[in-house]
Amino acid sequence: MYMSPHRLTDLIATAIPFPSGHLFHRRLTPETFVSAVSRLNSLAIQVHRTASLRTSQPDIHTYARQMAEGHIWLNEALLTACEASGTQGMEYTPDAPQQKRLDELQLCDAADFDFDYIRLQNQIYLEIVILCEQFAHKHSHDRLEIYALTMCNYLRFHLEQFAQGVPDRTAQAV
Repeated sequence: MYMSPHRLTDLIATAIPFPSGHLFHRRLTPETFVSAVSRLNSLAIQVHRTASLRTSQPDIHTYARQMAEGHIWLNEALLTACEASGTQGMEYTPDAPQQKRLDELQLCDAADFDFDYIRLQNQIYLEIVILCEQFAHKHSHDRLEIYALTMCNYLRFHLEQFAQGVPDRTAQAV
């Protein structure tokens, strides 16, 4: 699915600022790509699991549970691509700054949780999309490039889905 530039601009405006370490990878090797994507994927799994436990909305609970399972599958697909290409670097836990973001979500007020969950999910997804696009444009590493392009399409679909459904916080305050 193609995401219009206007919709993407709206998403980026709500997701900035990115942690600088994830915005641009100047020396993006297959190993650094695998490490960064697997850490972000692990963060996404934990964010979705947190949401499935904390949300009071049945639709968000179901979505979060399905997305946690989807990201487990994506990590398995990355592991398979790594094994096929002989690339090392899989990480199964978020790094310290990512863990801080997860901790903040886990500690946020119940009234703000659903909004903060979707916002954090979109930030993570945009970081992964940028990383995957950079890798796919720089490398011809067959299995990992296919993974990166597949991941971009998968996450763009979910970003587009929530771009239409995320409430404007300023409208809620009025």
